[in-house]
Amino acid sequence: MKPTFPISDHCDGTRFFNPAGWQHARDFSKLPRWWWQRLALGQGAGHVAATFIGHSTFLLQLAGVNILTDPIFASRAGPFGWAGPLRARPPALRLGELPRIDVVLVSHNHYDHLDLPTLRWLARRHRPHLLTPLGNQAWLETRGVGRVTEFDWWQEREVTPDITAVCT
Repeated sequence: MKPTFPISDHCDGTRFFNPAGWQHARDFSKLPRWWWQRLALGQGAGHVAATFIGHSTFLLQLAGVNILTDPIFASRAGPFGWAGPLRARPPALRLGELPRIDVVLVSHNHYDHLDLPTLRWLARRHRPHLLTPLGNQAWLETRGVGRVTEFDWWQEREVTPDITAVCT
C-alpha cells in the first residue's frame, strides 16, 4: 500500500516534487549570495558545540539541549544487520558514551540515515523527541520508536523556547 500525504503545492498525495518556479540549478558564481551566513559560535547565551560522530551523525549541543542527527551506529547500512555496505570507520563514540539525548533529527528514511536498532536504543534509554519529515511517524511508532513528530516542508516545530526546527 502506498503512503498518502496531504496534497500541497509540492505533493500530489503520493509523491513529492519541487513546486513550480523553484530553481533547480544554482549558479556557483553566485555561491556567496546563497551560502548560509556563518554564525559566530560561542557568542550569546549558552554553549554551542558540534561533534561529528560519523557518516551522517552529529551531536549538536545548543543551550543545554543535546540533538543527534541521523544516528547511525550500526556496522552496516542496510535492512538487516548482515546486509549492506560496511562502515568505513567506526563511530567516534559508542551509544553508551552519548550524553542525555533530547532531540533526534531524522532527515529521511534511507538505511544510511535511519538505523532502527539505534533509534530503538535511544527511545528506551533517553526518550528523545524524534523529528522527521512526512511519512515516517506511523512506521517508526509501529516499530517501537515513540515521541515522533513529522512535518512537511517549511513547517516549524519549537524544540525549546530558544530552538526551533524547520523542515527544509
